[in-house]
Amino acid sequence: YVTRSTKGGNKEWIRFLHDIDHPSLENDDDDEEEYENEIFYDFCKSVYNLYHDMKEDRTPYARYLKEQPRRYLPHLWSTEGQALFSKMIGRRMPPQDIFDRNNYCFFLPKSHELWQDELWVHADMILRARGDDAYLVPLYDMFNHRNGRYYNVHHRVEDEEEYELIANRDIQKGEEMYNSYNLCNRCTSRGHTFDTIDMFSNYGFVEDYPRQFMIAPVRMNFKIVEENEVYVKMNDASSFTTKTKKLKVKFAVPPSVWGLIYLEEEIKRLEQFKLDYVDEGSVKQMELDSIWAFYDATLEAYKLALEEGEKISSDYVWEDCEGDEWEEVEDYTRKGC
Repeated sequence: YVTRSTKGGNKEWIRFLHDIDHPSLENDDDDEEEYENEIFYDFCKSVYNLYHDMKEDRTPYARYLKEQPRRYLPHLWSTEGQALFSKMIGRRMPPQDIFDRNNYCFFLPKSHELWQDELWVHADMILRARGDDAYLVPLYDMFNHRNGRYYNVHHRVEDEEEYELIANRDIQKGEEMYNSYNLCNRCTSRGHTFDTIDMFSNYGFVEDYPRQFMIAPVRMNFKIVEENEVYVKMNDASSFTTKTKKLKVKFAVPPSVWGLIYLEEEIKRLEQFKLDYVDEGSVKQMELDSIWAFYDATLEAYKLALEEGEKISSDYVWEDCEGDEWEEVEDYTRKGC
């Protein structure tokens, strides 16, 4: 949180803690030459060093990370948790590949044995969930994600030694600082095609509004945004402020009739799923909470999209958009396919 108000464009510095090249990571010359320029080679160096830092309690930061929740990314859930989530998304609802994740460190000696160590699994997860590419930066790793008007801080790396934090706009004292995990100035490979579904798959949480849903089989792309927020000041002895919010759907491209049919069918299936599994007791509570959070966000989005989509439905996305062009459209009323 901001402890003092700051103007847009103001900068702060965070010392960049570069990982140390550990000698145990070095393979023969051919392997080192093959991997030293790859992002996953640096990623594995960071995982390796974090693993040993936590194992040997080398630093307060390592001890702090060691105590963080375990296995909260979906690909690390229990068999029961993954099975329930698979039933929830069915055969059509994204993300169908949520449990498929690469082992970036396959080239390390005894890689398979390392994955039998729960602390190694935790170190790998921490880098995936909190790292900036291949590096873990204390303090910066604690920044939460949120887009829209909430996104107020971006960053720049200076000479691979320091992080420069820059305010996107004026930030008031007490306001939380938010980074963006897909629209940040260094997120060149993500952008507007990395949606709420991807955010859940990669980071294990349902992002707050605005939320974006992209459904490739029916070429549907829409956002759920907050609009017309009203702040009500209560004047009784226990004065407090409440906030009501109105949600609105914004389609990047108009939904087709196939998109509307998809929404209708998935809404019915999701509602039945809740009736069947609302009292599920075999899944860990943390995983269950995540599953129902994703369920609620998706069902809400689908219902809102169906209601609004029936007003503007057309075949535009199939007739005017070639290939994956529809994915790049942010607002068809301004610039379409």
